[in-house]
This record gives sequence, structure tokens and C-alpha cells, in this order.
Amino acid sequence: MPRQEEMTKSSLVHDVAALAAPALPDIGTAARFTEALLHHAAATALTRRGAAELAQTVRDMWRFAATRMPGKAKMRLTDDRRAIQVVNDDMRFLVDSISSALASLGLALDLVLHPVMPVLRDAAGRLLQFGTVDGGAHESMMHLVLDEPLPEERVEAVLARLGAVLAEIRAAVQDWPAMRAQAAGLCAVLRAAPDVVQQAGAGEDADFLAWLDLDNFLFLGTRPYSLSGAELAVVPGQGLGLLRDDGFLVFDGLRALTRSSADVQAFLRGPQPVMVSKSNRRSPIHRPVLMDTIIVKLFDADGAVTGLRLLLGLFTLDSAHRLPHEVPLLRQKIAAVQARSGFAANSRDARALQHILDTFPRDELFQIDADQLFDTAIGVLHLEQRPALELFVLRDPFARFLTCLVYLPRDRFNAEVARRIGAILAADFAGQISIETTQFTSTALVRLHYVITTPAGPAEVDVADIRRKLVEALRTW
Repeated sequence: MPRQEEMTKSSLVHDVAALAAPALPDIGTAARFTEALLHHAAATALTRRGAAELAQTVRDMWRFAATRMPGKAKMRLTDDRRAIQVVNDDMRFLVDSISSALASLGLALDLVLHPVMPVLRDAAGRLLQFGTVDGGAHESMMHLVLDEPLPEERVEAVLARLGAVLAEIRAAVQDWPAMRAQAAGLCAVLRAAPDVVQQAGAGEDADFLAWLDLDNFLFLGTRPYSLSGAELAVVPGQGLGLLRDDGFLVFDGLRALTRSSADVQAFLRGPQPVMVSKSNRRSPIHRPVLMDTIIVKLFDADGAVTGLRLLLGLFTLDSAHRLPHEVPLLRQKIAAVQARSGFAANSRDARALQHILDTFPRDELFQIDADQLFDTAIGVLHLEQRPALELFVLRDPFARFLTCLVYLPRDRFNAEVARRIGAILAADFAGQISIETTQFTSTALVRLHYVITTPAGPAEVDVADIRRKLVEALRTW
């Protein structure tokens, strides 16, 4: 912050504290509380409000935070229906989760004040001290200003949604150690699995579970399933985090596990221990994206499947920056493709193939098998040598969506081309585009990445026919 802005903000904070002081125990308390509340806010955001408005915010927050029982979130909407105030035990992901929830409700934030303060309360929850205290706890205090007052008819629904998010965060944070312990336990179980399971890759899958806990996965829930005959059932009362609620649906209901595609059926009956996929639900915590699921099978001494453990969460942003050959499960596919290519180490083709694999969409890389990855990667390599339009289709094993990777010459790309290609794909596959991204490769190609949700299952179509349709359409655009 430039020095002039620092001086302006410092002077403003001093004025705000003086105006707020009569409502606080003394001027020293007012000064410390005001400084904590406004410390991280930009000077411009504060100065456009003025000292009088900010002093009212300080008084309101002080009165609101005066009592709170630990272990319970306290939340309210201010009288003008313009600001939401929350006092809670300090936890990870509070601000980004609440902000995402408000955005999903079509509400925008104009100002966020979020100090985390050490506090000391008595047995009745009364605030005795804040700042430097002995024997206290850290609390999060949020003052979230909406860009316009919340309509009266929406108040109940909005506060209910935010209350649910706060409860979900608490469940995930409280159960975090237990979920990590379960993943570690599953890792040990796989390392001691019967020979038939070891031969199916249990060691690599165990390495993957261990890798998750190296800041590569945000655990949000776990749930056990029992298997009797061909029927899976939730083990009641054993879920953790978001899955404490036995009714929380992860795959459009339990039947999506037992009555799904041939790929899923083959996985459930075979010795392969782990499957990585996507939930149908967006995360209410941290980032509002579809959650990642890791299904770990449990076996008896003869290698027969006795049940499953579902891990629900998000791959961290840091994990996306790990090169595929550094990630268990992915590294085997990468090595298999490289070996099958027959390219000499460090040759031009080998380096080009390595780049294609390193930049392949990460979610798809977890789900694609080595044979299809080879065909796709080699196909892209040929395109780099002779640019043209090409379509690659990757199907979700649960038949809920499919991924279309469209490569085309960079000089033929524009936003309208991308829109029209997406429209053709959505229409032919009888679905809706849920994700659309564009990547300019280091060559003369552009990669368009479409994820198409198919609630009724993807239409049975001739991919070659769609490819011809796209090529023909590109000629006329």
C-alpha cells in the first residue's frame, strides 16, 4: 500500500475508533477492536464509506460478538438487510465458502471484513478479553456487505443456506483428522491385500492414497458401503464430514453404483482396488466445483470384494501442478504410453509426446485407460505435425457426462467457432455443456475442452460422423 494511502487509512481508523468508543468498554478497547476489524480492508474501500458508517459497523460487530457459545456459529442480517455478520470458531475455508454460497444465490459482495481474533469467554459465552489472551481460542468475525439490500422475501432462504454451509464446514473440519486416518488405514490394508489384489496394482494404489495426504487432496467426507451379492448399501451412521448425513447423494443416488455402465460393473467385480471419478455434487466448501471421488474396494482373504470406502473431496490446486509422472496411478499410464510409442529418449517426438501428456486435462487423465490415452496422445502428436480438426471423446464410467477434446488449427479459431462446435456436440450427444475451456498449445493448435452432462445417458452416435460434421462446418465458418 502506498505511504499516502497508509496514512489516510491510519487516520480514518483513529477517527472510527473515537466515534465507536462510547459503545465499547474504553478507548483502548475501541482502538484495538477497530484496528483488527479494518486491518485487511483496502483504504479505498473504507474511505468511500466514511468514519460514521464504519463506526456503526464497529459498534454493531462488538455488540454481536459480545456473547457466543463456543462450538456454535452465530449469524445475523443487519437491520438494513445490507450486511451479514458471522461469529464462529476459526476454521479453514470460511470466507471463500460463504462467498461462493452467496454468489450461487446471485448475491454480490461489496466489502468483506474478516479478522481472526484470540478471545477469552466465560462459561456463559460472554466476551471477557480479545487480542493477546491466555487460555482463549481464535474466533472468526465476518462482516459481509452486500452490494444491495437483501429483499425481505429472500432473507430466510439465504440465512438458511449460509447456516447449512457453516455446518458443513464444521463437520468437515472436525472430522478431518479421522478422514486422514481412514485414508492411511486403507493404504495399509492395500499393502497387505491378497496376492490377486497385489497383482492388480494394490501397491500403486496404496502409494496414491499416501500421496493424497501430502497436501494433494482436501478431504470433505468418507463413507463405507457393504456389498451383499450385487447390492451395495450405505453402512448407516459411519460417514464422516459431509457424509455424516447418510442421505447425502454423491452419484445421483446409490443405484448409480450398482446399476451403471459395464466399466463400473467390471470394476466392482474385479480385483482393481481404486477408481477415481467425479461426484454429481458441487463442493459447498472452498471451491464450488464438482467434487472428486475415490472409491477404494475392500477384500476378504481370498480376494473377494466385501465392500467399499468412498473418499469425497477436492484435489488441491497444488496437486494440479504436479507433473503426471510424479503422481501415483498417473505415472503408470504415462510410462506405458511412452514405452508403447517406441520413441528414443530425448528425441523430438519423445519430447513432444511428453508435453502432450504433461498438459492433458488432469481429471480426464485419472479416468482414461492407458490404451485410449495412447491413441489420443499419438493422434494429437500427428496433428501437431499436420494441423487439422480432430475430435476425441472420453466417456465417464458412470455414463453421467462425456468429455470432448477438439483440436483445430489456431488460425481457424475464434469465439464463434468454439460456440458453434459446442452447440453441435451438445445437440448430437443429447446433453448440455457444463464446462468449456480453451488452451492455446505451444504448437499451431488450439484445444477446446467440453464437458457435456447427459442426464439420460449420452446418445449413441457415430463419433466419426460428428467429426465429419465439425470438419464440414469449419470450412463454412
